[in-house]
Amino acid sequence: MFKAVTTYDLKDVEEVFKKNPQSVNEKDENGLPPLYIAAMYGNGEAVNFLLGNGATLDIFSCAYLCKNTEGEELLKNKPALVHSTTNDGRTALHYAAEKGNYAFAEILVRYDADVNASDNAGRTPLMEASHGGPWKEGTAVSIIDLLVKNNASVDIFTASAIGNANIIGDLLKQSKDTINDVDQNGQTVLYHAARNNHFNAVKLLIENGADVNKPCTDGQTPLYTATLHLLSNQMDPDLVRYLISRGAPHDFHTTVALGDYDSVSENLSRDKSLANMRLRGFTPADYSIHCWHYDILQLLLESGADPNSKDDMGRSLISKCGNNEGFANLLVEYGAKW
Repeated sequence: MFKAVTTYDLKDVEEVFKKNPQSVNEKDENGLPPLYIAAMYGNGEAVNFLLGNGATLDIFSCAYLCKNTEGEELLKNKPALVHSTTNDGRTALHYAAEKGNYAFAEILVRYDADVNASDNAGRTPLMEASHGGPWKEGTAVSIIDLLVKNNASVDIFTASAIGNANIIGDLLKQSKDTINDVDQNGQTVLYHAARNNHFNAVKLLIENGADVNKPCTDGQTPLYTATLHLLSNQMDPDLVRYLISRGAPHDFHTTVALGDYDSVSENLSRDKSLANMRLRGFTPADYSIHCWHYDILQLLLESGADPNSKDDMGRSLISKCGNNEGFANLLVEYGAKW
């Protein structure tokens, strides 16, 4: 069922259900049901089918499906649910913050939810509220305000994640020694600010000595995460350009993501193999489609980009075009197969 709800084809879900009606309430390794995966993928048809065929509405699903009335009823009957967690240590407040569901976050806080609860990866509700996608378009400012007003702890990493320049400034006045430290997940202060699209926080940190090129322990740099978030249209291109202007070395994929046609053309004229070069499983064509750069996609195809290439998860270029017929038709023109 977990795979079926990601296909956006209700027939797949119905077929699995017919074979195993209990599959609607199966749990993955984190204790989450297919309902969560369907909601994360924005598959409303699958969500409605699951709910109509016995899927259980628990405190967590109420948070990410915005079933606030039902969630409050659960809390009235069993207040202790506010402290329950999924297998990865996340509370309902984590899910409400991740979803950007202010109304339910407020209800949970009223029921004494721990605003500083940390999941198994060290992430707090405040961190979830600070980051956009796939549940919400950007930072959930109202939830951040709610959590801070209710005594959520804010260190230099969290202040950078939520982009609060005033708190960052106050903390730096106390000590600049931590500006290039990493948190328990190996992520730098600047990484948090860049990942969450906080331009002013990024500038403030760099001006105060943050190393623009210091990687996290997994190798990701502030520029890499900023470029990656360009792909989901959740990043200010000027933030990416600023990091480059402050000395962050950029690759061909970043140039594509920024839509710099002249630089892309110049690079391809020197080395056409760049058109099919992969970066963490993605080709430049993937980047051009995600950022909706039609002219650059055409240039890549003219230079030999494979129109039928798939990323490491098996997704084809044409499947990423959504309802944009222009991009899909361009790929077909160069030999892409549906």
